[in-house]
Amino acid sequence: MSEPKPPKSKPKPDRQFDIVVIKMMGALALSVSLLFGGGAIFIYATFGSFTIPNYDPIFGTVLGVHIALLMVFYSLSLFKYIVSD
Repeated sequence: MSEPKPPKSKPKPDRQFDIVVIKMMGALALSVSLLFGGGAIFIYATFGSFTIPNYDPIFGTVLGVHIALLMVFYSLSLFKYIVSD
């Protein structure tokens, strides 16, 4: 009787290239989110940027921080949508 041959393994794909591409896409996504959303942090999240009548200026600052974070999230999500397959 002949001995059974071990199953042939598929050639492993080059993961190093995939890692480099993933790192580059991550860096690009971060830079785009900071470009579009990061500027909003300096504009909207400054103290007293929003004034709401009959409220303390801290409420406007909290609102500005939330708007800035939403813009960062939106720009990152939009970039991920654009570059996805």
